[in-house]
Amino acid sequence: MSALPPTVDPRVLREKLRAHFGFRRFRPGQLEAVQCAMEGRDVLIVMPTGSGKSLCFQLPALELAGTTVVVSPLIALMKDQVDGLRASGVAAAQLDSSLTSYERAECMADMEARRLRLLFVSPEPNSGKTTALEIIQHFVPRAELVSNLTDAALLPGHRGRGEGQGRSADHLA
Repeated sequence: MSALPPTVDPRVLREKLRAHFGFRRFRPGQLEAVQCAMEGRDVLIVMPTGSGKSLCFQLPALELAGTTVVVSPLIALMKDQVDGLRASGVAAAQLDSSLTSYERAECMADMEARRLRLLFVSPEPNSGKTTALEIIQHFVPRAELVSNLTDAALLPGHRGRGEGQGRSADHLA
């Protein structure tokens, strides 16, 4: 059995957890999800509300090169997460139908200039014409921005919320 690369060693990840988020230990299921994401493997996690799903994509996003794109239908949750990340000094933005044309242009300029670590996009058309996938496809080939794609979705007929797959950029082609 081979040792894990240093970036996914549990001890190193616990240090990164403390450095970025101030937590001393992972909650159940988080360490394994983070390790998989850091290794570039697909990850599907289904956890109850409030169990720390966001950390499972935020920690790898802060440690891996490039911009992580988070697709979520929950605009209010995206805003809360972007506000929290920005307050911590992380370059994050959201792109959804609630933005003004100026805010949208500012976000697109930040993407183009590779200033973002995390970009949260909603799956509905933005400004009535562009979908999240079209935005991602526009920027990935030109700037190779995406290191992960995480889909946060409501599960129909399910009482809680679940998060979908983390995918590397090569799954978008």
